[in-house]
Amino acid sequence: MDVDYRADNPFDDSSEEVNFARSDEPPFRDDGPVNFGSSERKNDHSSPPVLPAKNSPKPKKEKEKKEKKSKKENSSITLTSSTTSSDPNLASREAELRRREEELNRREAQLNEREKAVSKQSGGKLVRPPNWPFFKPFLYQNISLDSPTASTRKLLRMAYVGWLASLVVLVWNFICMLTLLVTNGIVGDFIISILYGVVLPVIWFFIFRTLYRAVRKSKASVYIIFWIFFVLEIASTIMFTIGLKGGGAGGIFWMVSLWSVSTPIAIMFLVCTILWGALAALNVGIFIFSRVEYGRIGGSARAKEEVKKGATQFAVDNPEIVIASSKHAIDFANRE
Repeated sequence: MDVDYRADNPFDDSSEEVNFARSDEPPFRDDGPVNFGSSERKNDHSSPPVLPAKNSPKPKKEKEKKEKKSKKENSSITLTSSTTSSDPNLASREAELRRREEELNRREAQLNEREKAVSKQSGGKLVRPPNWPFFKPFLYQNISLDSPTASTRKLLRMAYVGWLASLVVLVWNFICMLTLLVTNGIVGDFIISILYGVVLPVIWFFIFRTLYRAVRKSKASVYIIFWIFFVLEIASTIMFTIGLKGGGAGGIFWMVSLWSVSTPIAIMFLVCTILWGALAALNVGIFIFSRVEYGRIGGSARAKEEVKKGATQFAVDNPEIVIASSKHAIDFANRE
């Protein structure tokens, strides 16, 4: 007779199915003869499994921690996959940057070697080969290399554009005066417009090259020399914009007087007036910009120091001149 002990089990829970295996069988159940040589009864006396305790769920904190860990692992996997996928692009960019850096270093070394060779040939002094103008170079000019900052490069380029604009305006002014000579027989203004061609080399050497030297050597005293000549150019461009008769420049007065004579010629002089006005405005901008750079390098205090150093160096290099001039000054004072 088999007895069911589960009916009287006080720990039985109908909501959970528990497999008691052989531990719930009565100890003296008659299963017939036992074969001790068979392997079917080897695990008859194995310990029963541990029953899970009722109403003991895992804490929520542990579940949240596991979820966070799984999210972190997934995010790290995605990050590593994205980085590995972009690794080839990064490697190619790095290789390109290294190649460019090596090329720049190689060019810099070549330039240094050329400068050293040229300085050795010239007895220790750095002689730069002429590169301007391109069709027949007779002087050296390199705004990108000789300008210490971006603002000074901009200033020199503005001044260079101003010189080219002066060339264009003078050529157009000559054409206008030639037209006036052919149509109305006015000779004086035509001759003066030809003489204005001499102004171009003056503007180049006394204005642009002076500013170029001031920027390259960062000397405040040279800026002052530049302004002395440049103020004259600003005044002349303003006068040419006005265009007085007999001045050799086609400006406002010539344009107004020619409207009743010939409209096409008046339009030519209108263009000439606009060009003179634009050149005057550009020159004023260059003057303001150069004033800013003058203040940036030290202004008047820097200029005074440079003048003192220059005078001292001149006295050391030329003592005879200093002694002779001092003697003349003493003699002049004694006479009085």
